[in-house]
Amino acid sequence: MAQPLALVFYERLLPGQPLINRLRDLDYRVRALDAPGEVLTAASHERPMLLFLELGVHAAEVCAVIRKLRSSGDTAHIPVFVWPGHLDRPARQQAVREAQVAGAAVLSPGPQMIEQLPELIAQSLDFS
Repeated sequence: MAQPLALVFYERLLPGQPLINRLRDLDYRVRALDAPGEVLTAASHERPMLLFLELGVHAAEVCAVIRKLRSSGDTAHIPVFVWPGHLDRPARQQAVREAQVAGAAVLSPGPQMIEQLPELIAQSLDFS
């Protein structure tokens, strides 16, 4: 059986790289994306099981991508997780709100995000 694919867009190494490592430990193939604009095309063509996106400098673009993913029949079912990057407090709060409204689950960055990953994935893939 082929390994499921997770797409990841992150701006900063922490927690981006530990997230990728943990997903690989959980037997996911991982493709890191360089820009938010790549997410929609990659999700449409590669059919990932999960998406992980950082809300940093490109938070507005990330939220726009999430809205497009949710409006497309081909990608609307894909669980999308976001975590706030290094933004000032008002910008971070706004980005988190916009991502939630767009349909993403918000994670708290840090060690707990990596530790809780198996449970978060299981919950997001529970279709019952």
